[in-house]
Formats: sequence, C-alpha cells, structure tokens
Amino acid sequence: MIKDAKNIFKSMGMTAKNNIVLHNVYILFFLLFLAVLNIVYFSQINDYISVILFFLVGMLTSFFSKNMVVVLFISIVITNIYAYVENGAYLNNTNEGFLNIGSGMKKYKHNGSGSGSSGSSIATNKTNLADVLGSGFNEGSDEEIIDKILNTQQKLIAQMGILEPTLVKAEQFLEKFQSTMGGATTSK
Repeated sequence: MIKDAKNIFKSMGMTAKNNIVLHNVYILFFLLFLAVLNIVYFSQINDYISVILFFLVGMLTSFFSKNMVVVLFISIVITNIYAYVENGAYLNNTNEGFLNIGSGMKKYKHNGSGSGSSGSSIATNKTNLADVLGSGFNEGSDEEIIDKILNTQQKLIAQMGILEPTLVKAEQFLEKFQSTMGGATTSK
C-alpha cells in the first residue's frame, strides 16, 4: 500500500527533491509566526479549548511527520476550522457600541444633544442608567434615583477603604523587594 502511494507521488513528479516547499525555512518561520499569533489570539478571546486543540493536533501530527512545516500547517488549519465551526465567524465576535446586559445585546443609546434639559433627554438618560445599573435604579422619582446612586457610591467607597490596607502592604512589599534586588525605588 505504501509503495503504491509513493509510486503515485513519483508519477505526479512530487519527489522529496522536487518538493522544496516542505523544506523552506522562510515558510517554516511564517507558519511559526502564524501559530504564535493564533495561540495569542485564542488566549485573548478566552478560547482555551482551541489552544489545547492546537497543541494536541500538533503532538498527534508529529507522530506521523517529523517535518515542522507539515505539523504547524495541519495544527493551524484544524484549529481554525474547529474555531470557525464552534464559534461561528470567530473573527467577527466583537460588537462595539453594544453592552452585554441580560440575555440579549442592547444598543447603547446616546443623547446627541450634549447637556440638553428636555424631558425626552432625561427619560433617555434614565433608560441608559437603568440599562447600565439595572432595572432597580429606574424606579421612583428623580430624588429617589439620586439617593439610590449615592447609597451605591457610599458602599463602593466603603469597600475601597477596606482594600486600602492591603494596597499599602503590597506597596511596602514591592519597596522591600526592589531594595533587596538593588533596583531603583518607585517615585511617588
């Protein structure tokens, strides 16, 4: 069977001497660049399954071929086909200007009038506030909404106060670390 496959390739003129593409260093570096770019991209979009698949396909392919051009090419192609089928058109997964709220995507409404004081712009701003903060902030009069926002702000400030000692300890640790390593201390 293997001899028949070799005869087919020889009859087509594809011998090891004629197939320079598989042994070209520039193609190898280009595929290596694409492979690193793919791994970084899949990591950035938190698609770790594709990263793991890339390495598994590469390891599996390396058992059958010792040529890194073949290994990288097959790994890139299989992983990108998987990502395309699994995630749809994965290159178009960004939706700028949209907020992920609830189950659907909602377009963020922008009041183009600047600081206008018309009733419709206030209603639009209330709707935008409700979209960002949740539906509980949109209920009640303007004063009640402002009170709810101020209460939330006070809670956030209290939580940040709790974190302050931890940040001070971390800053002291970094200063000690830099002094022991002989590096310059950070300026404030």
